[in-house]
Amino acid sequence: MNAMQFLQDLTVVLSIAAAVILLFRRLKQPPIIGYLIAGLIIGPHTPPMPLVTDMHSLEAMAEIGVIFLLFALGIEFNLGRLAKAGAKSVLCAVIEFGLMTAVGYAIGSWFGWSHIEKLVLSGVIGVTGTAIVSRTLLERAQHAAGWEELVAGMLIAEDIISVFLIAFFSTASGVAEFNLPAIAALLMRFVMLLTILMAVGIIVLPRILKAAERAGMDEVRSIVIVGICFGTALLTQKLGYSAALGAFLAGAMTSMGGPAPRLHETAAPFKDVFGAVFFVSVGMMIDPRWIITNWQTALGIAAVVVAARIAVNFAAMAAVGNSPVSSVQATLAMLPIGEFSFILAQLAQKGNLISQPIYPISVMLCLTTTIFSAQLLPLATENRINRVFPARWLELLSAYNEKLAGRATSARASQVWQLVRPSIIQILINLAGISGLFLAADTVQERYALHESYGGIWILAAVITLPFLIALVRKTQAVALVLLEAVTQAAGEDIPPGAAHPVLTRAAVGIPTVLVAAGYMKLSALILPPWPYAILPLLVVGITGFLLWKKMIRLYSLLQVAMRDSLGKGDAEPETAANALSVFVGALSPEKVHLSPFRLHDGCWAVGKTLKKTGLRTKTGVSLLQISRGKDTLPSPGPGDKFEAGDELLLIGETEQLRQAEQLLKHGPVVESPLT
Repeated sequence: MNAMQFLQDLTVVLSIAAAVILLFRRLKQPPIIGYLIAGLIIGPHTPPMPLVTDMHSLEAMAEIGVIFLLFALGIEFNLGRLAKAGAKSVLCAVIEFGLMTAVGYAIGSWFGWSHIEKLVLSGVIGVTGTAIVSRTLLERAQHAAGWEELVAGMLIAEDIISVFLIAFFSTASGVAEFNLPAIAALLMRFVMLLTILMAVGIIVLPRILKAAERAGMDEVRSIVIVGICFGTALLTQKLGYSAALGAFLAGAMTSMGGPAPRLHETAAPFKDVFGAVFFVSVGMMIDPRWIITNWQTALGIAAVVVAARIAVNFAAMAAVGNSPVSSVQATLAMLPIGEFSFILAQLAQKGNLISQPIYPISVMLCLTTTIFSAQLLPLATENRINRVFPARWLELLSAYNEKLAGRATSARASQVWQLVRPSIIQILINLAGISGLFLAADTVQERYALHESYGGIWILAAVITLPFLIALVRKTQAVALVLLEAVTQAAGEDIPPGAAHPVLTRAAVGIPTVLVAAGYMKLSALILPPWPYAILPLLVVGITGFLLWKKMIRLYSLLQVAMRDSLGKGDAEPETAANALSVFVGALSPEKVHLSPFRLHDGCWAVGKTLKKTGLRTKTGVSLLQISRGKDTLPSPGPGDKFEAGDELLLIGETEQLRQAEQLLKHGPVVESPLT
């Protein structure tokens, strides 16, 4: 690589990109269109001559751009927001992707493409451009119409789908035949890898970030964050997946355990520069001659995809009970495809999975869908939509929404679901973790040609998975008992199911245990030595589990607490943040102000009293930011909120003030002697 030539090429790319972006901003058009057109201008396919000569160096920078772009998208990935948006977002995303997959298969079948090419096209047209739609939501933040939260949840759900697609296509080149079992096996292996990687990352990465923050130097934080991004990308690349996938996972892990604004602040400059290079490089790959030569095919595909995405998104939005106006506006906002489509097409092309021009098709479709969205969404006002829609359609949709609203989940079913949901999530996580560890052990045994009769690999894997196995048994038993009580116990009945239905209770405890044990043995049989060599490993693990049962439970509890603490650090409420800021500003010595957790025990004086009654603020100068009570969090408590035993209080103040506050909460106000 010639350094001066590379510098010249980079200067050309960034200069033309900046000029085109400024022009498109004045025209109020999405920036991504500007980047793609800038790439088309300087690309090798545009006469009279290419302005960029060292394409290999720019491709390397574009790869880095993909890593930073997906790292930034991972930082914005928020499962809490998806949960807040509710099941509607997930359902809409599944409907959209499922129907667009059918459309992609139909288009591929029309042209006589192979199964894998149909899959690639389905993925390209089935996922929404997160970066493009996110900017649309940001621009509408001041004039929200109510559907924006649903669309934001859909983007997160589609990000999950995109991650699975990236994982699949980055490893699909090693599959000899594409059929349902082969696809399921690839996805299953990825789920297990993802579970292990996310669990370890969520526990470990927040502590690394905390150590970087304690250093008090911005450059240390930047180096650590970029190192996490590149390190995870390299790890997934070594494991046979794409670096882009690792970058997204790195962003998701760090955002779950760290302050998102600081992460954005660090990643944004890298994402802006390298992301621009990536999108420009995508535009440089556009060959206008292909579009001119195959204009009928290009026009037909564009028309079908635009019409299909409008119809499918509208059907999904209307199916979950949105009004016609909200459905149309949300549909037009969700119309563009974008960065994930480019990445999927690139992965398929690099893996030699496709021989058809799907990459230029994806770029053309991005331009088409983005332009349609940008032009139609501002025109989609309530009056226009009501005039366009036939009155009969509006009546049918209104009747459907009323009927849907009348089918609300019963209070009892909702209560049961709230009880079992955390356990079901943990059951799935434990299943994926155990499966992933045994599959990893099987891979190690095959790679290093370890003899089956040795049994050491099985013992090691079994001991590591033992805490998760114990938790899996306990959680499945708990879910079974809750469901038994919900089915057999009448409302208001206080008799425990163990007393009312002893046989059913024993069955509810025993059957899940047997099923878990059978599944565990079947899975571990991958590396379990043949009989009679299996006797010794089974005895070793059985004795270990018997002797260390309580310690295994304690270890799992510690891991669970560590994960909850990590996931909770990014969830500060705005009111809490404002309260904390006011304390820092008003303190005489801001450098001495810090946060301090305090747990109220049964014997504490403050238990049963309201915040106003304790006089916490007036007597000590300490502010109470939030109360954590079990699974619930009460940010910025009011004067009438009452303390309960077991509450975890988050206090803020100076060191001496915090000491006085703890004394007050434990023992009450100090009574002064009349002699003093």
